[in-house]
Amino acid sequence: MTLKAFLIILLLAFGCSLEAQTVSASDLQKTAGNWKGQLTYLDYKDDVSQTELSCELQAKWLNKKGTFTFIFIEPNGQVIKDKTKIKLIKGGTQLKFDGKYAVTGFSKNEDNSNWELTVGRSGKDNNKNAELKLLIDFSPSQLMITKFVKYDASNDFFIRNYYKFERKGK
Repeated sequence: MTLKAFLIILLLAFGCSLEAQTVSASDLQKTAGNWKGQLTYLDYKDDVSQTELSCELQAKWLNKKGTFTFIFIEPNGQVIKDKTKIKLIKGGTQLKFDGKYAVTGFSKNEDNSNWELTVGRSGKDNNKNAELKLLIDFSPSQLMITKFVKYDASNDFFIRNYYKFERKGK
């Protein structure tokens, strides 16, 4: 195979995969409602110590815009109410979620009730340049959001924080 043929095949494959990497507003809107669960996060002081906290999520959507309000109590007793605005843009290929992320993967099960969304971007974590990835795993009764970080000087991703929620009564 010539280099030119290889490059054409690579471009065609890459183009096809980009086309498939979109998410719809109707899929994201399925997260609307009240959720209860836990937040597990890695401490910024040492990137080793983990903390687990009870956490609630209030998810609201209007068309392609939403808000996730995370509510939890820090170990020092401080109540944190972190409201994150979300917006689906560029035909479902990008998601604004605490920064602009490119949709890098989206898949659904056969009956479209469960889905998994992966988004990524370059940015900063703990004041260091890093590659950031979010994995959002949804089912009608459970929602998990995992943030992965890879510092520029590193070869490996690690989990910065992980939310695991169960849907509260309907």
